[in-house]
Amino acid sequence: HKVLSAYVMIGYGIRGSETYKTVDGGQSWDSILVANEIYWGGYHFVSDFVDGQTGYVLNAEADSGLVSCSTNIIKTDNGGQSWDTVFPNILSVSNFSNTGIVSFFNKDNGVVTLTDTTYDVILYSTSDGAQTWQSFNAGPYVSWAKQVSSDVLYYLNMTPSSNTASSLFRSSDSGISWDTLSVPLKDSTEYLSSVDFINADEGYLVTLKWQSLTNNYDTYIFSTTDGGQNWMPEDTVSSYNGGY
Repeated sequence: HKVLSAYVMIGYGIRGSETYKTVDGGQSWDSILVANEIYWGGYHFVSDFVDGQTGYVLNAEADSGLVSCSTNIIKTDNGGQSWDTVFPNILSVSNFSNTGIVSFFNKDNGVVTLTDTTYDVILYSTSDGAQTWQSFNAGPYVSWAKQVSSDVLYYLNMTPSSNTASSLFRSSDSGISWDTLSVPLKDSTEYLSSVDFINADEGYLVTLKWQSLTNNYDTYIFSTTDGGQNWMPEDTVSSYNGGY
């Protein structure tokens, strides 16, 4: 599930096919589904709530045979009391386990990813609160995407043959153009495992390097303060089974 913040009284989470809201810091939760207005037919949803009132949900509606599903983005501006479809019938997908990512910096600026039937990931970005969208083919197997400011967003894609992260990309114009960021990999036996940015400039990444003598990974942690142009080593964990 996705929770807005652990430090605020109002938060949201998704469990199965239902969305819940808390107004007392998680002591109690109430369902905010509006089944009569929106059909929630799929099994996997992703959401992002940018404040106590505005939230976005990516909804996958299954066909009767559960072979494929259509995808829609719905939005609330009143804490889940009502929902509007702001991007209907985006893409037909056949992979229920990988319906997408939703990341919004504020109520207007955000990014959504969807995997099509050929396993290419289409990245959709908006800067006007989902009134208009622009799309970009991000390649196969995007494992992470995040909008970190009004203009800057990042995504991480994977190597299809090994299912390991291979490339990190940055856009400073809301997804119109992209730059490939260099990452501190020592050789072909090391790969980029995970990444996160707390704002447009500051972020962290984890790389893994296989050690055949110990039959395990060495884990390396790096940080950046210039939007991924340069990475500084922070820590190393030897003989670890992975980094997340």
